[in-house]
Amino acid sequence: RLKEERTAEVSKLNRELDEHRQRISELQKELAVLQSELDAQKEANARAPTTTMKNLVERLKNQLALKEKQHQALSKALMELRADMVSTAQESVKAHAVEAEKDINVQKIIDRKTKELQ
Repeated sequence: RLKEERTAEVSKLNRELDEHRQRISELQKELAVLQSELDAQKEANARAPTTTMKNLVERLKNQLALKEKQHQALSKALMELRADMVSTAQESVKAHAVEAEKDINVQKIIDRKTKELQ
């Protein structure tokens, strides 16, 4: 009878031992999965841009946008300046042509008066 109780108790302890071994095995597998996920996340974090890098990129984008606006403003001002210069040049050419025509008319009058006097 003691032998049967002892055998029953040993069997019970062996079952518990097997259950604990199985649980340890499952926990080790879960630990391995979590470790591989952790390693993958560490690697991804190492490749991903840091917050500082993201802030620098954002600041550079803002600076680029500002420079583009300044470039557009300067281009517009340059275009207006060119138009003014063309207009001034055209007016100058017209004024020179009028002056030349007046000189020619004066010369014609002088030639005519000189001819009359001869």
